[in-house]
Amino acid sequence: MKNLGLATVGIVSLKKEVLESEDFLAAKQGSDIDAATRVIDKVWKSKKSDQLKNNIVENTVFLSMPSTTKQNILPAMMAIKFSDDFDCPFVYGDDLFNTLHGKASKKIARDKRVFNPREYSVADPEGVSSQLKGKNVVLVDDVITTGSSIRHFTEFLRKHNIWVNHVACLMGDRRLALDTKTEKKLDLALQEKGVDIQIDTINHITRSEAGGLLRRLNGLRGENGLRKFTEDLQRIQRKPSLKSAQGYSRGRKYCQQRGDRGVEQLCERVQTYSCSSTGIEDKKSKLNFPSPSMIAYGVIDLKTKDIQIKESVPNSDFLPEVNEEDCRKKM
Repeated sequence: MKNLGLATVGIVSLKKEVLESEDFLAAKQGSDIDAATRVIDKVWKSKKSDQLKNNIVENTVFLSMPSTTKQNILPAMMAIKFSDDFDCPFVYGDDLFNTLHGKASKKIARDKRVFNPREYSVADPEGVSSQLKGKNVVLVDDVITTGSSIRHFTEFLRKHNIWVNHVACLMGDRRLALDTKTEKKLDLALQEKGVDIQIDTINHITRSEAGGLLRRLNGLRGENGLRKFTEDLQRIQRKPSLKSAQGYSRGRKYCQQRGDRGVEQLCERVQTYSCSSTGIEDKKSKLNFPSPSMIAYGVIDLKTKDIQIKESVPNSDFLPEVNEEDCRKKM
C-alpha cells in the first residue's frame, strides 16, 4: 500500500448521519441511482475534485470497486461523475471482476478484517486486457474503514499487471499507507509481548489495519490469546526478512530479558537439527551424505523414525570463520 499514499476522500471521517441516511442505504443495498447521486452531491465538494485533479495523468481510467453484494451502486456512480469531470474513461468493476469472498466487510469486526482476505477473480479477461492494461488506474470506492478491501483488490490487480496509482473515496481515513510512526509502535508492541513476528513481514498492511493489531495486542491476556494472535499474524505474513530467514528469534530474546517463561513458551518453535555423516555412521548408507564437509537437512517421521533428506549444504565447521562485525560493515 505504500505506493498509494493518501487517498482523495470527500469527508475524512465516517459520518453517522450519512451512513444511516435513507439515500445511502438505498444506494448501497438497493442500487438506487437517484439516491446515490444525492449522496455524492451532498458529500463530494468541488475542492475535492481540485485535489483529485492533481492525480489525473495521461491514460487515466476510473475503476469502480467490485461490490460483494452486487447491490452497491455508489462506487460506480462516483466513477461516472469523475469520468465526466475529467474526461477520462470509466470502467465498471462488477462487469470485469467477481468477488469470491462470501461475507461483506461490514459484517466482519473492524479489527478482524486484516485476517479475512478479500478474494477476486477475472470475469472478463478480454475486457480487463483492453480497458485496464497499460492504464493509470484510479480506484473508486464509497467508504474506507480499514482499507482491507482496497489493499486486497489492489494486490490482486497487480498480479494481473494492472497498477492502481490512486484511490478516490466518498468518505473515510485517507491515510492508506502504513506510516513509519505506526509501524514502529506496532514493532515495539510485538517485541514487548514476545510475539516472534518480524515487522517487515507484515508491513504491507494499511495504517488502519495496523491500528487494529495494536488495539488487539494491548488487550491480549494469557498464553492462549497470544498464541492465537501469533497464529493469525503468521497467516498474513509475507516474505521473511533476512534476520527471520537466519532463524533470529526476537520474541525469545525479549522473553529472556524479562524472565517471562510463560510468554517464552509461545515463542518456541519445533527445533531443526543438523546431522553430519560423522555422527550417524549406522545410517550412513541410507542417508548417502556427499562428504563430511556437508550438512544434510531433512524431515524426521516421529512415528517410524525415518529420515528423509531434503537438502545438503556446506558444513560451517569446515569453512573459514567469518567475522560478524566485518559483515555488518560491508552490508
